[in-house]
Amino acid sequence: MLFFLHGSSTCLWSQLTVQITESKDPSCHGSVDGTATVGISGGTEDIESLGEGMYNLDLTDASGCVTNFQQAVLDEDPISLSYTLSSYEEYNLECYGDHSGSIKIDRVTGNGLDWRNYTYIWNGPGGFKSYVYEIDSLEAGNYHLNVFDSLNCRSDVTITLTAPNPIFVNYDSVINNPCLNTSDGAIYITPSGGELPFQFSWTGPDGFHSTEEDLHDLAKGRYHLLISDAEGCSSESDTNLILSSGISMVIETSSYGVYNIQCFGLSDGAIKIREVTGFGDISYFYFYTTGPEGYTSPFRFMENLSAGSYHI
Repeated sequence: MLFFLHGSSTCLWSQLTVQITESKDPSCHGSVDGTATVGISGGTEDIESLGEGMYNLDLTDASGCVTNFQQAVLDEDPISLSYTLSSYEEYNLECYGDHSGSIKIDRVTGNGLDWRNYTYIWNGPGGFKSYVYEIDSLEAGNYHLNVFDSLNCRSDVTITLTAPNPIFVNYDSVINNPCLNTSDGAIYITPSGGELPFQFSWTGPDGFHSTEEDLHDLAKGRYHLLISDAEGCSSESDTNLILSSGISMVIETSSYGVYNIQCFGLSDGAIKIREVTGFGDISYFYFYTTGPEGYTSPFRFMENLSAGSYHI
């Protein structure tokens, strides 16, 4: 008698040894009431590492008669889940940089009665961790979920929350007031990102307010910009306009006792501009001095001057 074992995907088979241990002849000619007790040894009794499928056992005698046995091997139920994400039109977050996202597990199937029989382990941006099936107040990014059922079987899923593009503001030019008590400052910007169109709201010193993109004729002080896009998302920034404190000079004149000229009628006076402070590098300052009898000079140091008034 031969014994064969084969599966749906892998065929395992071996020849067995069969021995008659007890027999009884038929009671009458032509009867079919005889018996034979056989013992089977050798071969493979147990098989391991089987996947899901149907396995067949064929027992064949010397006459070619076959007896067939079947055994099904079934997997445990797989873990599957469905979930709902927060939705703001085409994104999962309302605005860039906020925490308006959420993920809710709606249904889980596997080897557990309901969601209480499952273990949830969340990991997300910025060291985020959670162990509940519904998470909220989330920022944009990838959230990794490990789900374990009552048999400790595991399923992994990664869920991505998206956000609108951020709003950027580039300060192309900031012009400070060059002179004391003037309002010649200006701010020029270029916004980008977000969703067009943009709205602008400027506030500044002395109740200043404007909805223009670029500003002109500004006094000194701090100016605050709130820019909003079509989705209601916003970005804020500040810039400060500096006002010059004016130009100051340290002037040294010739000295002859209490006078600047040694004798009446002489031209031995001198004026030296020792130090100049103001807005900018002194190397870019221009000097122009006028004096008596049409005197002019573009220099910081002037000598051979006669008595009189000099205007710098």
